[in-house]
Amino acid sequence: MNASNDSGHKNKKIFLDLLMKKLLMIFLLVLFIAVVITNTLVVQEDELVVIKQFGRIEKIIDKPGLYFKLPLIQNTDSLTKKLSNYEVRPITVFSKDKKNVIAISYAVWKITEPHSFINNVANTDSAEALIENSVHSALREKFSELYYIEIIRGAASGKDYNDDITAEVNKQLQNTGIDILDVRLMRTELTADDTEIVYETIKSEREKIAKQYITAAENEASQIEAEADIQAELKTFPGLQYRKEVIAIINGVIYISDVLATAPHSSVEALKDIAKTYKDAKIFLLYGGANRNVSQSDAIDEFNKIKSKYVVITLPDTGFEVESQLKNVKHCEDLACGIIWASENAKPGDVVLLAPGAPSFHRYENYEKLHEHFIELVDNI
Repeated sequence: MNASNDSGHKNKKIFLDLLMKKLLMIFLLVLFIAVVITNTLVVQEDELVVIKQFGRIEKIIDKPGLYFKLPLIQNTDSLTKKLSNYEVRPITVFSKDKKNVIAISYAVWKITEPHSFINNVANTDSAEALIENSVHSALREKFSELYYIEIIRGAASGKDYNDDITAEVNKQLQNTGIDILDVRLMRTELTADDTEIVYETIKSEREKIAKQYITAAENEASQIEAEADIQAELKTFPGLQYRKEVIAIINGVIYISDVLATAPHSSVEALKDIAKTYKDAKIFLLYGGANRNVSQSDAIDEFNKIKSKYVVITLPDTGFEVESQLKNVKHCEDLACGIIWASENAKPGDVVLLAPGAPSFHRYENYEKLHEHFIELVDNI
């Protein structure tokens, strides 16, 4: 009996020992799998993975695939190989004529040397801070060489300052592992104080030039037939403020503002009226403004029926929407571009007419601000 009990007890012990061994093996297997999974790295095509050991860079993985790291003693940082677009904070810089210019820009960059980037920059936030400082420095240097009007005209005519700025930024970021593909100047603005000063100066100069022009025209009417004809026609032209208002006559080209023409049919009528008044003139119509979902189909038909010589200079947004349906079109990204192009192509006796056919509130506070900007740009030709 005792022998039977001893045998049963021994078998039970053997069973428990085998069970414990199996459970231990299962535990170790699960632990092994967990360690493998948590220390397996899946590196994507557009990804850089930095493996660090005790704070030092052990390895940089820049090719896609499956990799492993040592548990506990190694950790990883992930960086992107994609192009990154960083909008630089606006900065106020001085032009050569001491105007405060607000420059708004962005930079396109990527990591090309991972070791240099990790050692000298460390992370994306630090990279963007370095890029911003370098862009600001390059903008200060470039704008200090240019008068404000050169900056405006350069932007309007498509002159590319961006290549110079990009090259300077890349020079400053040598040995950082960062490659700047493009620094793009989106727009420039005057500060509020300088805007008021410039406006008053332009207003005063415009009045002075207008008086000088009228005097010169009267004195030389017998010698300059083209100018005499222009003055005679102007006497019969109503020219109310903001409504077919003659802003200036520069090199024989007449600049007229009709900013109250804020509907498509109003722009058509303005073009017809100017064509009747200046019968032999070619008219450069500056057309486009904020989209109010107003149908332009009737206006397009009327434009295409007009027999007079004219070019429609299309501006954002409504101008771009109709340019494919109009004849004799010139695409311009903003008002400055349109005025520069018109002044370069117009001949004495021609007319540059601002009749936008849409409101201006997407770019200007009101039509008066649009009128003032038109005057500013014309005076700076």
